[in-house]
Amino acid sequence: MSSSPSMSPLSLSYLSDTQEKALALLPIPSVLLSIISSMLLIRIQIRALRRRHAEHKVIRARRKRRRDNDSNSSGPFRRILLIMSVYDVINSINVAWCAFLVPADTSPRLWAFGNDKTCTAIAFIYQACFPSFIYCGILSFYFLLGIRFDISDEYIARNLEPYAHTVTIGFTLITACVGAALNLYGEVHPGPACWLVPTDRCNGACIFLLEWIFGGINFIMVWLFLFINNVYLFYYVAKTVRKSQQNGSSMSMEAQDKRKLDVAIQAFLYVAVFVMTFMWTFVLRVIGSDHSNDDPESVAQEDLRLYPLIMVKAFFLPLMGYGNLLVYCRPRYIQKRRRYRSLSRWTILKSVLLEEVLYRRSSNVVRLQRSFSSDDDLQAFESSNDGGMSIEWEYDESGPIDHSGNSTDLHKTGLPAEESQKSNLGDTDVETPSQIATESVGSTSIADLDNSCRAEVALPTMPVEKESSPEDVKS
Repeated sequence: MSSSPSMSPLSLSYLSDTQEKALALLPIPSVLLSIISSMLLIRIQIRALRRRHAEHKVIRARRKRRRDNDSNSSGPFRRILLIMSVYDVINSINVAWCAFLVPADTSPRLWAFGNDKTCTAIAFIYQACFPSFIYCGILSFYFLLGIRFDISDEYIARNLEPYAHTVTIGFTLITACVGAALNLYGEVHPGPACWLVPTDRCNGACIFLLEWIFGGINFIMVWLFLFINNVYLFYYVAKTVRKSQQNGSSMSMEAQDKRKLDVAIQAFLYVAVFVMTFMWTFVLRVIGSDHSNDDPESVAQEDLRLYPLIMVKAFFLPLMGYGNLLVYCRPRYIQKRRRYRSLSRWTILKSVLLEEVLYRRSSNVVRLQRSFSSDDDLQAFESSNDGGMSIEWEYDESGPIDHSGNSTDLHKTGLPAEESQKSNLGDTDVETPSQIATESVGSTSIADLDNSCRAEVALPTMPVEKESSPEDVKS
């Protein structure tokens, strides 16, 4: 047991030493997993944004104005996910130190060695990292605007995104600074945590009001936005799909409806991650908010009664980065599993996490895809090759490719690790609303290239940065 109670309502604990140690160590595995996941997400988003920026520079150099590409860049989505991941890393590190940096003189925590200043720092970072859950609400608005109202990424990036970043980051930084300036931070019940505590200057109704202004109202608003936006989004998608089925829409329209449903599912999964990680903290704050001025014994008894919930919160709170990575990689993993059934799950997962292109045998080889309408064109291409290119031919698994003029479906190739094109519109990897228009308008699938044979051309000096797209086949 802990030592006898003192003036602080937090100085007494009825938890055993084993329970205290478990409470201090349980968040660490979750923290490490979340940091690694968030760093992978940061790497993926930075590389994607740089790649998109380089592509836009080339496009602008060739064509003076090409805004249609900018509108499909998925820039807002990637920037939101990037900022969320940065906050997740900071918040995860902060959570790992909570049980150790609380004031050693007044805290019941077994391994506490901190003081009032370290607790203030923990509380300041905790308050400043609130955008990690506020951005979940912003992400739900992004999906709703893109799918339901067909608002382009260009419009969101120019007119909405700057205000969203300014208000979200600015509000949390201002409130964090106000709390530190007024010396309102300290160890809170139930712990281990540091946040707003009653002081001589602000207690009772005052501190209760500040708790709701600093965090409670924001959390409730995010909950409402997530619920309303996702219910409305699923209602709209279900209504659209049902109407398409009744009207007997074309295959391309059915594929586009399927993409909308896939994006809606992605939006819902991001909400599920938010609920999984932050629900426990909110419940504990609400339950513990009425006990700030209680006597030490009642607070200690409350800690013992809520210990299972405190442990659940300690485990799940740092896991937001891990959950976001799983949701982000989910469509890519499913798609690659469909294409490469002969490859192991670990190989496919590694290619998704590290953005490895499966058809690439080395970092200095790229394969270009060409189609030939006749054997004469194919022979002309072979004769024009001076030996500097290595050509690998692919054939349909069901048999030789048909050159008789009949339609031929080109499926996976015989090459063990070739990144084949998407065989139909429904097999497209879609993660954002902007990609629905990108993949469904003006694209040519491999199934449309009838009477064709394809060659894989290896150029030994060009590095591969991304997978082939249907637009590459057309060009």
